[in-house]
Amino acid sequence: MVGLAATAISQPSPAADAVPAEEPLYTFVSMPDFLNTDVGDLRQLDSWRTGFGNSTNEKYRRSLGLIFDEIAAQNPDGVFVAGDLVEGHWGADVEATRFFGPTRTTEQRLQQIRDAGHFYYGEWAERFANRDLTVYPALGDHEIGDNPWTGDGCYGAGCDFKRNAFPVFKQTWADVFGDIPGFVSRPVGTAFNSTAYAVRLTPDVLLVTVDVFSRSGGDVHTTLTQRQLDWLDHTLDTTTAATVIVQGHVPVMWPVRARHSSKLYYEGGKDSPFWQTLADHNVDMYLCGEVHDVTALSDSGVVQVSHGGLINYGEVNYLVGRVYTDRIELEVHRFTADVADPITTQLWATTWKRPNADVAYQPGTTTTGTMTIDTQGILTATGELQPWDGTTLLRQPAPELQ
Repeated sequence: MVGLAATAISQPSPAADAVPAEEPLYTFVSMPDFLNTDVGDLRQLDSWRTGFGNSTNEKYRRSLGLIFDEIAAQNPDGVFVAGDLVEGHWGADVEATRFFGPTRTTEQRLQQIRDAGHFYYGEWAERFANRDLTVYPALGDHEIGDNPWTGDGCYGAGCDFKRNAFPVFKQTWADVFGDIPGFVSRPVGTAFNSTAYAVRLTPDVLLVTVDVFSRSGGDVHTTLTQRQLDWLDHTLDTTTAATVIVQGHVPVMWPVRARHSSKLYYEGGKDSPFWQTLADHNVDMYLCGEVHDVTALSDSGVVQVSHGGLINYGEVNYLVGRVYTDRIELEVHRFTADVADPITTQLWATTWKRPNADVAYQPGTTTTGTMTIDTQGILTATGELQPWDGTTLLRQPAPELQ
């Protein structure tokens, strides 16, 4: 591991004056693909009018309140969100509502991306700010219009438009999330200067967020360009942090469990220069989303955890990580929700791909997996975090690894 110090931990004494429990250096919550849906109160817009619905309702407001109560109760120092904050099917207006402006011309459609993005991202960020939660987001495919960008099956505004609007999508995200508190470095002079960053969370804990989406050869690719890779290599080579966590939107190691996902993954997988860079620098963890289910894998000393879930399917989960001097302890928590089936009502969206409006989350969560990572890699793992062999989709408690 990257310098996870082999420091012995004092064990509590049975005496009355027992040694206080060890405090973690840093506690984080990871919840990629949150929300993966455009949620916001359109009544705030001067352009809103009745008869077309809204992008939220009382059930969503109550559910989000319960989810944020749960997250805040973990008292995290930071929240990591590895992409897909929104639905992002912007640049279209199937009902001609003009809530975010007209969409007759290309320039109007680009401006609609900016206006819709600023609104939904603003609503998203405000929920964290209202709970005094510091959030570290990454960019996912829904932040750039949602895959695919060529061929059949394009959502929203069409493949050609989305592909050409690629830099506008990214800049709109950066307008809201570009000011990362206390950032250490960015890939200055590259196209990823506003969407990738490294931040020193404590003197001994470094978080690196990569932008896994690049545009070349007439398509969008899930790969780091050489210049972003060079920046990552330099950042990892020069850090003095004992623990290094990297987050990006898509899994690198494959296969992983997946639900309601297009199953994007990093080009080249664990043989890619990206994964080799993580392995060469003994990175502790790679956190990713996209697949809306939980899988833990390990290769070359790097542990990959893919997780996250869609709010409108009632499948939100999150990972709690506690970083100590000699280990990282992880827990997966799952919410339960009542979800209408068949879907009879939907929230308003710019296209016809609209989320279920009848979703009601319940208070509390169930812990469905645990893991401890030490200097040798995975020390123990249970439940959903037990490393997966790819042969079964069953998620059931498993004995600790010995």
